[in-house]
Amino acid sequence: MFPSLRTWDVPGRLLPVVTLIDSAAPRPDDREERTMRSVMTAVLLWMLATGLATGCSRSKEDILEKSRGITVRADLERALGKPSDINKLGPVEQWTYKASNGTVVFLIVGDTVTLQAAVPDERKDKK
Repeated sequence: MFPSLRTWDVPGRLLPVVTLIDSAAPRPDDREERTMRSVMTAVLLWMLATGLATGCSRSKEDILEKSRGITVRADLERALGKPSDINKLGPVEQWTYKASNGTVVFLIVGDTVTLQAAVPDERKDKK
């Protein structure tokens, strides 16, 4: 029989009873394993956050390159995503996209993109 399996004598029958003494105490490597998992989780979260932060920071040049030749509002939004800011005055809209080195502004009249301008980052230019 197995060393951890004992039988108790109950009148009329024998019942197998498994002792849990050996498995009840935490193994020393459980703590190490939990610590390693939490360290790996922290490292992966940090890498994900860093990747998202760098992946989301695009320059004015990147934005202008992606918007080159676009003349329709829907195409602009498809290429660049939702703008950081939208100002409206009647049929005229000003869409502003924030970049890592400034902002890019598009003037939209009706459904037509009529003007684009790159504005430098004032904080970096003052230095």
